[in-house]
Amino acid sequence: MKSIAVKSVVLFILFFCGFNLSFSQLISNQCCGIDITGFTKIQSNEYSVANSEGDDGSFPQSAPLPLNFDFKFFGQTLTNLYININGNVTFNESDETFSSEDLGTYSKKMIAPFWSDIDLGGAFLNGGIYYKFESSDPTYPSNPNAKPTRLKIVWYNVGYYNEQNNKRATFQLILTNGLDGYLPNGNNVCIYYEKLEFTTGSASCSGITKCDNYPCGGSNGFGGFPATVGVTYGDRKNFYQVGRFDHIGTDFSGPSYPVQTVNGNQCYRFDGVDWLVNNCSFNFDFSKTLTVTPSPCANNLYDIDVSLFTAGLPTTGTMTGYYDNQVIETITLPLTAPLRKKYTGFSADGLQHTVKFTFSNSATIVSNTVTAPNICSINISVTTTGNCVGGATSFAETVTPSAVTFLWNFGDPASGSSNTSTASHPTHTYSVAGNYTATLTATAISGGATKTVNIPIEITTCQPPFDCAECVPSFSPIPNEKYLVGGWMKEDFTNKYPDTYIHGGIQITFLDANHNPIGSGAQLFLPSGPIIDGWQRIEDEVTVPSNAASVDIALVNIGNAVSVYFDDIRFHPFKSNMKSYVYNPSTQKLTAELDENNYATFYEYDDEGILIRIKKETERGVMTIKETRNNQSKLNK
Repeated sequence: MKSIAVKSVVLFILFFCGFNLSFSQLISNQCCGIDITGFTKIQSNEYSVANSEGDDGSFPQSAPLPLNFDFKFFGQTLTNLYININGNVTFNESDETFSSEDLGTYSKKMIAPFWSDIDLGGAFLNGGIYYKFESSDPTYPSNPNAKPTRLKIVWYNVGYYNEQNNKRATFQLILTNGLDGYLPNGNNVCIYYEKLEFTTGSASCSGITKCDNYPCGGSNGFGGFPATVGVTYGDRKNFYQVGRFDHIGTDFSGPSYPVQTVNGNQCYRFDGVDWLVNNCSFNFDFSKTLTVTPSPCANNLYDIDVSLFTAGLPTTGTMTGYYDNQVIETITLPLTAPLRKKYTGFSADGLQHTVKFTFSNSATIVSNTVTAPNICSINISVTTTGNCVGGATSFAETVTPSAVTFLWNFGDPASGSSNTSTASHPTHTYSVAGNYTATLTATAISGGATKTVNIPIEITTCQPPFDCAECVPSFSPIPNEKYLVGGWMKEDFTNKYPDTYIHGGIQITFLDANHNPIGSGAQLFLPSGPIIDGWQRIEDEVTVPSNAASVDIALVNIGNAVSVYFDDIRFHPFKSNMKSYVYNPSTQKLTAELDENNYATFYEYDDEGILIRIKKETERGVMTIKETRNNQSKLNK
């Protein structure tokens, strides 16, 4: 008995090669029409044994089906596949999943002409699956030396779970070596739909709030998990998703689903399955992948080839290229020529970075990683502050590129081991006035480039600071004690908030008496938990090292991809509680109170200064917990 599958999915919709009815130049007669003459029907005993009744099975039962030709898939060569009952083929491993998923999150190599809960029937009364190898060599298959160049697979007159045959589907998938000329423009995949009368079975419940009010669990072939059409390499980076379909009709939402809000809840609009039927333009080239070639040295020059997008892109919208999260270029579609060009201004650190391209819905189409060139030259500038006998002289360096190690010599051999440092932005105490020459040597982590600069320093006897007996002494952490680190952070997002923020955090660095970092150096504490009115809480604990003399607290923006904001920063002993209060500077009335967990209570007043509303910050958002109104009747005069 098939159980109800419920799963929350992240929805991405991607438009790809030829999925626009206006692309008449892609129409191929080879892809239109279905004729199963000469095809081999997969028999009931040839599917996986556990599903020999015609539901959720795969063919062959054990070893995959050899293609006997090279099928290029995202830059890789694949030589075998499984034909799965539920409207898809997979490579290297079979798949019997009956509730389709979003291809941007799926982990198997798959081509899904119509991934749905298909059921061939207990006695295969609903239809069957047929396949046929063909070749550009006219002597095939009689000539034993002739090899196939393509494979055709037809899901013919199939029904849906549970053994329902009141609605049928017939569709075809063609795979080629991309060289036999069977498909236009060097394409190697073709899909054609002759009949689609259902989208799902009766055991597929999406758990997704849908704007169209189609029932969960499937009803008469519709609702439930939408059928998925597209292709994925299974790495959550390289995938093309045409759409997801759950109802009758020719409506199609375009590159992404419009996300709407109904009764305070987000809902998703899927597409009409009739949009697919008798469309002859589903020809694709999946042989290529995104290639990125950096220059051999640190001139930050990259050759990026996305020529795989040349044919079949949508005619409207934009395509945006990213290096990590930095925009390379935004291109207005259609793309009329291969996009292969040089881009500058990227990293030269010998590390891996991500290049990706998206359509105007900001969903990933294809991406790749690239190892940046090594650092071949280094630029250094240094400034100093303090420069007083007996006080801390601070050194602040600017080094480009930044992926380097540091070696400082402060030119003060009398200071012994304190005369050198490997820290960034170190400090040093000079005990004798005079002129010194410090040096900084920066060495690239990759490539080995090295540069040394001299820093002349004049150390003078400075006027001692004003002695204030009543001033609060400087804060210093208690060694071996546990402290709490806390605060709130938000990121600058124009669309819906992500599940968590990843671009910022609070950085804690413990320093010894010489102001050198202790141990592994900085510890970064990231936000977690629910996002409340755009803010996410940071809370963690840290133990002060035994040799700590001071602590450095920094607010960090990781990568500078988006703007990051912080509020209510806290650092206090673990065994203590901390409460904060905010007052109106004009009225001196209490406007906010932050409790020991750093959650706020807000107080609102009317124009006469009377408290009218109290709101409380919770994990579910800001809630009104008390509200009062004062009304006075007016006398007629």
